[in-house]
Amino acid sequence: MDKIIFNLKRLWLIPADYHAGETSKIVNLYEEIKAGRKTSEWRNFSPYWQRRLLFCSGLKALSKKPIDCTKDLKSSKAWFVVGYPKGNLPRLEADIVGLIYHPQSEQFEIKFANVREIIA
Repeated sequence: MDKIIFNLKRLWLIPADYHAGETSKIVNLYEEIKAGRKTSEWRNFSPYWQRRLLFCSGLKALSKKPIDCTKDLKSSKAWFVVGYPKGNLPRLEADIVGLIYHPQSEQFEIKFANVREIIA
């Protein structure tokens, strides 16, 4: 697999941290990635994402500490699109630079860099 496609929602609600006095806010994920403010994407630790991200499946957490799975990545490229656009355009392309499994939340953290927008 030469790339992994991440279908994003156009807008995402970030809940308020009431203890810090913050209010909820809505962000445009595509624009956050494009601007470099969002540098990782999170996905559930499911068989679906294990098959797409890892060469070996059946990863089991032996500890509660995060596990670096970067060496087992199937792909080094990520595409980010909003919804399911025709021809996957416009899209953001990025290099996947890290994959961390977080056992406590049972999620993968996909780290990326070198984001560029492709519009045609």
